[in-house]
Amino acid sequence: MGKLLSILFLFSYTTLAQCQSNKLDSLRKLIATSENLDSTRQHKLDLLSYLVNEGRTNRSYQDSIYHYYKEGVQSSVSKKNLVDEVCYIYWYAYNLTINENNVAQSNEIIDKAKQIIVSNPDVNFGKIEGKVYLLLGYNNRISGLYKEAFDHYNLCLEVSYNLKDSMTISKALLNIGIIHNNIGNNDLARDYYEKSITIDKALGNKGLMVYGYNNVAYIDQQNKNYKKAEENYQKGYDLAEELNMSDLKTTILINLGTLHREMDEPEKARVYFDQGYKSAVANSHDLDMALAFVNIESIDKNSRKNANTIKKIEEALSLAQEKGDATLERESLSLLTSVHYNNQNHKKAYDYLTRLNTLNESLSQNELKKEIEMAQYRADLEIVEKEKEMKKEQNEVILKESLLHSQNIRKLLLISIIALSLLLALLFFNFSKVIKAMKDIELKNRQLLETEKSLAKNNKDLKKYIDLNIQLEQFAHIASHDIKSPLRTIGSFVGLLKKSSKDKLDTKETEYLDLIETGAVRLNVLIDDLLDYTKANSKKLKLTDVNLKLLIEAVRSDLEYNINKNNAKIDVDLHTKWVIADKTMIKQVVQNLIDNALKFRRQNTPCVITIKSWEDEEYSYVAVKDNGIGISDKYKEQIFEKFAKLNSNDKYEGSGLGLSICNQIINRHEGTLEVSSNPDYGSTFTLSISKSLSAQPKLQTT
Repeated sequence: MGKLLSILFLFSYTTLAQCQSNKLDSLRKLIATSENLDSTRQHKLDLLSYLVNEGRTNRSYQDSIYHYYKEGVQSSVSKKNLVDEVCYIYWYAYNLTINENNVAQSNEIIDKAKQIIVSNPDVNFGKIEGKVYLLLGYNNRISGLYKEAFDHYNLCLEVSYNLKDSMTISKALLNIGIIHNNIGNNDLARDYYEKSITIDKALGNKGLMVYGYNNVAYIDQQNKNYKKAEENYQKGYDLAEELNMSDLKTTILINLGTLHREMDEPEKARVYFDQGYKSAVANSHDLDMALAFVNIESIDKNSRKNANTIKKIEEALSLAQEKGDATLERESLSLLTSVHYNNQNHKKAYDYLTRLNTLNESLSQNELKKEIEMAQYRADLEIVEKEKEMKKEQNEVILKESLLHSQNIRKLLLISIIALSLLLALLFFNFSKVIKAMKDIELKNRQLLETEKSLAKNNKDLKKYIDLNIQLEQFAHIASHDIKSPLRTIGSFVGLLKKSSKDKLDTKETEYLDLIETGAVRLNVLIDDLLDYTKANSKKLKLTDVNLKLLIEAVRSDLEYNINKNNAKIDVDLHTKWVIADKTMIKQVVQNLIDNALKFRRQNTPCVITIKSWEDEEYSYVAVKDNGIGISDKYKEQIFEKFAKLNSNDKYEGSGLGLSICNQIINRHEGTLEVSSNPDYGSTFTLSISKSLSAQPKLQTT
């Protein structure tokens, strides 16, 4: 009875301690005098978990965290309780990562927990095993070790699926999605985010859903699907407000401001930045406060600022450099350049512009290095998948040949038995058949060996081809960055020169500067289109079933601004609703054709675009028809050539690579892109996609 009362008292006191941090010392003494109680162990673990989570907002908890970690590990070792030892190690490593931002030490400590698990395969560690692999994966990810992160997340999923630990599964899926987003696999990233959200909805785990919606919205923003991005940001914000997650509320408000600034809606952007600033101030989030303030001021970049405002921007710059926040540092330098120029302090404007260009150069080099590393990593993944496919094909060939051999031998044995039973005189005849069959088998064995050698050679050639494509893509990235960097400098200095000398130059000299500035912009567009052309040639096709109706709706959403601006009407008549293709590439082709129809519309005539689809036995077809200015017969072949432009740059913008990229994409789908046109009635572009292409299996949804 005494023990039971002690347990109840201890439980009540633990609850009180979780509400009142000043009771921690008393609670520690109480637990130390209750080592004989079985419940004390679980209370210690619960208390350590509570302390770690509270340590995010209260640094004074760190001493207590270390005390209970050390005491718990020592107790577990003395009692040879491996499960408890792993639990204590996990919570302490988790504290180092989340609260102390000491990933290196956290990794060393959590690796000890992993070694205990690996060295004791007969021990049932329960759900803590999945959490250990999850933390290892998280530490690897934020350290840029994506391969190691993938390995640990996959181990986490394997363990957690067996234990039906849905919470840990959701966190692993969310983190895998972040990795795919970082290496440019946005479609895969979105799949993982949505699987995570689906699990969280079933669990009622609204906290993780906030992260999921914010990440999905970020991908929508990258893809310029602004309407969908705003919807998902709003879903995340509503949940964060319901749960009073102040840090995420602030982040999403700033993200919404950035979104509306990209949409050229400065007033809406200001409202969200103002709300983000107030939220950051209320919750003492210094970095978010500085970022929101700089963004607010950048909306009126061309206006004069007073000394107090300039001081705040400079403080934001110092904070960004101290915390290593490149985004805030770039925004602050850009704003200070404009502010000092508007205030006629040209020397300071030049100094900040120089620092901004230096930062951009540094970031470009880092981004380029990261892009090359990611390209190599993607290539390694593709090579592994190709090798798996080749090995699978080889095994299938060997299996078929083995089955054929077995069937032949059974047939020969049956014939021999029948022949011996019927007539001994036929022995020689049957024996000759056996010899012939054995020779056939030997011949087929030799053919099989030749086939294996041929497959090995094909594997080697395929690897060389993949390596060559990777090198070409890397070269294109390197070349583009090396060219873009001086272009940015040229554009910046021409802008400054125009402003500082506008009263000193005559009309002709000003026109020369405009030509230089326009040329830099066009060269930037040309470099981006060259990169797209390289990717159209080298990027691996991701074949899947594509719903044409949904694809066209997505394109209409992306081009909604231009469609409304030109009062264009789009009619859709789909007799074929599904095709097998690379969804991203085919969307790029359809979007380019519709964008061209809007660009080359006939003046003073309502723009009408008609999209049709149909199929025959070999191909699926999609046609985009317009009533624009049309194309003369003598130019119909030239328009698909690289850098082909039939109109002047002054009238129609572009690099001349758009239709060439579209043609290359359709060729990779074993089809054609053709045009029929009449300058009096407009143009019709018709693309075909071979039905012989095979779709890849769809990912399972959770």
